[in-house]
Amino acid sequence: MLSREASQQTFRAQHIVVDWLDKHWTFFALVLCLVVQFLAYRNCSMGLPIRADGVGYYIYLPSWIMHQDVSLSKVLNTEHQGFVPPGTNLTLNLETGSWQNKFNAGVALFMLPFFLLAHWGSLLGYRLGLQSWAPDGYSSLYQLFASLAGSFYLVSGLSLLKGILQSLFTKQTVVLGLLSILLGTNVLHYGTGESVMSHAYSFFLFTTLLWLMPRWYEKAGSFWVNIALGLTMGAVLLIRPVNGISWIIWPLYGISSWGWRRTMAHWWQYKQWILLIIGMCVLTFLPQMYIWKKTFGAWFVNSYGDYGLSNWNNPAIGQVLFSVRKGILMYTPLTAVAFIGLFTMRKALSAYRLFIGIYFCLVLYVISSAAIWYAGGSFGQRYLMESWAFLGIPLCSTLETVRERRVWSVILAAVVIACISWNLFFMYLYYSREIPFEGLDAPAFFDVFWWRKDLIMQWIGEFVSSLKA
Repeated sequence: MLSREASQQTFRAQHIVVDWLDKHWTFFALVLCLVVQFLAYRNCSMGLPIRADGVGYYIYLPSWIMHQDVSLSKVLNTEHQGFVPPGTNLTLNLETGSWQNKFNAGVALFMLPFFLLAHWGSLLGYRLGLQSWAPDGYSSLYQLFASLAGSFYLVSGLSLLKGILQSLFTKQTVVLGLLSILLGTNVLHYGTGESVMSHAYSFFLFTTLLWLMPRWYEKAGSFWVNIALGLTMGAVLLIRPVNGISWIIWPLYGISSWGWRRTMAHWWQYKQWILLIIGMCVLTFLPQMYIWKKTFGAWFVNSYGDYGLSNWNNPAIGQVLFSVRKGILMYTPLTAVAFIGLFTMRKALSAYRLFIGIYFCLVLYVISSAAIWYAGGSFGQRYLMESWAFLGIPLCSTLETVRERRVWSVILAAVVIACISWNLFFMYLYYSREIPFEGLDAPAFFDVFWWRKDLIMQWIGEFVSSLKA
């Protein structure tokens, strides 16, 4: 066992680390994202940042800004040599003469400031003789800024989540919870290695929605709170239509604490403001409706078609949870720790319990009903990534509940460290291409560990020895 002096030194060291991370969390998260981005793209093993689905989200920007074209035809004929980029599933509508894009324009709108910086920088650099900075929408500076945009919104979301959690938990719990989310889930990956996809943007908007909700119930008569809530809800839908599930936070927040009657009375009292929120939500979504009208020929469409939710009557819930391909608990076992927190949320936390529980069940069912429930080429179950904006609360609830119980806190600490190690190990395998984009089958999953069995046994032995020391 550790001596009393050694224990005190360890305790002081932990507090120094916690205090530093608490004060410099945004800086730490940003530097970590930049380091991971550098490691991911230094040898191009991941390909270019703008690739696969990311092309579909991004392609609006060069088409709008450089070609002033909503149809996407000009950018396809110039930058893509007339070919449809792989993974985008763009289809030509013969009636409108436009290319139909299943991906919404929300990511492009949020990325716009970064695109403009890249475009102006490329124009300047190309005039100075930097040939790799051609102002074509896809050269090196565009790739860099598109990738940085996702990291920016992820770090912004994490910083906002930190503020939310600080109002509910102790400093130590918040720091450990944020570290667990960043290192123990695929949140870090989708803010770095595949940051041009929609998930980092959705994560930021989900945390914004979470931050706004108690303020709306406390200050529902505030003009700016209502404007912000309407814009955020519209933007959530503008990124991905299925994100609309997150809207259930609005009617369900607080019901576990004060009941349905008080919620309904509150809504009735501020019904005129609710109309404003709905109006701002519609206004925010109008750009997407305009794009659909110009390209699909209709104001409302199911842009995903057969790639959408086609298995409502036969959801693959078991596979989504446990499959070695991309099962949630198989790739992100930290989810189980967060799930336990739903049963430990008391007092102020109970305001969040009902909506988070129902939201998780709905998301699980929707993912399981998707035609491609394993999310195609991805790291882990990417459809759940943005949900960690909400799951951070029950995760921290578990950590805080167990922290005061010595034996259980040691066990939980070991579990959390194991979850983080597991995620980082699989992230390394994914980046080194040992795990292919489409995931692993059972024999390949077994082989990952079998040929490392001696090293794993050595690690386990060293860990057990450290516990006995």
